[in-house]
Amino acid sequence: MVRSVLIEREFQDFFNLKLSKLDDKSTKCVLLGVSGEFKAYKIYDPINKKIHIRRDVKFQEDVAWDWGESKTNRTLDANKLNPMEESCQAAEEVIQTSLNDAATTTSKTIPNSSSNLLDLSPRDVEISTEGRARKPPAWMKDYVTGDDLTNAINFAMIAIVDLVTYNQASKSQHWRDAMAVEIQAIQRNDTWELVNSPPNCKIVGYTQEEEIDYIEIFSPVARLEIIRIVVALAATKRWSIYQLDIKSAFLHGKINEDVYKLKKVLHGLKQAPRAWYSKLQSHLVANNLLKCPHEHTLFIKKEGGMKLLKTDQGAEVDSTLFKQLVRSLMYLTATRPDITHSVSLISCFMEHLKDKHFLAANHILRYLQGTQNLGIFYKDGGNEELFAYTDSDYAGDFDDRKSTSGYAFMLGGGVLSWASKKQPVVSLFTTEAEFTAATLCAYQCVWLRRILEHLDYCHKGAIVMFCDNASTIKLTKNSVFHGRNKLIDVRFYFLRDLCNDGIIQLNYCSTREQLVDIMTKSLKVENFRHL
Repeated sequence: MVRSVLIEREFQDFFNLKLSKLDDKSTKCVLLGVSGEFKAYKIYDPINKKIHIRRDVKFQEDVAWDWGESKTNRTLDANKLNPMEESCQAAEEVIQTSLNDAATTTSKTIPNSSSNLLDLSPRDVEISTEGRARKPPAWMKDYVTGDDLTNAINFAMIAIVDLVTYNQASKSQHWRDAMAVEIQAIQRNDTWELVNSPPNCKIVGYTQEEEIDYIEIFSPVARLEIIRIVVALAATKRWSIYQLDIKSAFLHGKINEDVYKLKKVLHGLKQAPRAWYSKLQSHLVANNLLKCPHEHTLFIKKEGGMKLLKTDQGAEVDSTLFKQLVRSLMYLTATRPDITHSVSLISCFMEHLKDKHFLAANHILRYLQGTQNLGIFYKDGGNEELFAYTDSDYAGDFDDRKSTSGYAFMLGGGVLSWASKKQPVVSLFTTEAEFTAATLCAYQCVWLRRILEHLDYCHKGAIVMFCDNASTIKLTKNSVFHGRNKLIDVRFYFLRDLCNDGIIQLNYCSTREQLVDIMTKSLKVENFRHL
């Protein structure tokens, strides 16, 4: 006996159908079993020919389903069915009646035979077309209905079928060509070493075990939000987007664990995705692409120079030639303040020299070759007031995390004195780094003021120093003591005494107009040309 159940209508059904309180509150269905995806029952509605997944079910153990009820008592609701669905259901009823009549006739003519029933199909039965022909509504022109829908479903079911075994794949020429290309890629990359089977041993396959054959297998995957952000920016700024596909990508990864007769990562290994990501990351970083700290699958190539480290890997170069080149560049800084920061940066790698550092020195030479007409020009009748710019690059050195101080003094329309120097202490805050740089500028300011007085040049009032850090300016004017300035060394408070004595004056300037950024950090091309 087929178990019959009653399912309660959902609140959405009441709202859409506008049922009254005298209408049925449940639908009679047949129990099929328990759903494998949800914590609910799978039931079948023979009247509407639909399968539902419901939890609100009441069982009727002593009631069997009357299969004739689905044919005689079937009702159609005009609010739920559109004219196209109604005509399709009417055609199904005519087909089913014709099939039943044909089956009855066949059973009387040929007893105990059911083979002819299988040969009958809805196409062999003449369907009555009495009544008005109904056309589907305009909004259904993009939908597939009727026999075309059956063909589309069959095609979709066939399309998702994939081959499982080697015997199935070997029967297809397409799969045989794909396997041949894969084997050629493995041989070309020298992925493994083919050996004969060891004697007295039986090959049983290979299964990896965690913490024995591999340790880390995590590999980041690009988020869809990142892809959409890049596409949106490309559409807004009219960038060009290029897409590439690396064949046999996993075969390029380097394996860190010991696998018998395996030199590189192979498809199927647990650590294959992680090894490929490490290979790709090292290649992108070597080509001056910076990895985003917030998304490890996003690499950006920014303008403004490369990051040089003492731990950089690469080929060894002639240290004598490099030292001679740096010495010549240091001589040029006497008239070219725009290369001061770059030259001071490459001079830190005299003992840890790699080809990347030599490439940076050649980059400076190419810049000088294209800017031979640049230099210092002092104008007649220019500004006779001495003023200065001071700035710092907070934790700009990636080896020891020390900041870089920089200053530049202007007189007569040209730069008079400048410097780019690493700070002797590690600053914990940007205010501390800016205060240290301002103090270094104040030392030079006092010395220049005394030289000018000796040359009978009397400067009126305090010498103005421009700084782009408001906290440093406030700290020189107010003796505020809190957690950030208590770590600043006492000798740097020399700057506050000079401000109180009226020798110097700190004024604020925007970062866009901060001239000393050239002395402290690498800049983009447009910012470098602006300054």
